[in-house]
Amino acid sequence: MDSTAAIDIALKCLDDDHRHGILARQIQVLLNRDWEVRIRHVYREANFAADFLANRGHLVDFGTHRFNV
Repeated sequence: MDSTAAIDIALKCLDDDHRHGILARQIQVLLNRDWEVRIRHVYREANFAADFLANRGHLVDFGTHRFNV
């Protein structure tokens, strides 16, 4: 799923029957707390750390990992 689609679902999905509806509702509850949150889309090519982790993520076993870069 593209991150833009994930942001749209998290911010706009009101249907708990949607495949990601329950998660979207939980995100909305967190966003509605008394704090300032800004969500924005950043292209993968512009976010080198996220790009690195996304490319490495499918090469390692599930769990907690530390990368030295």
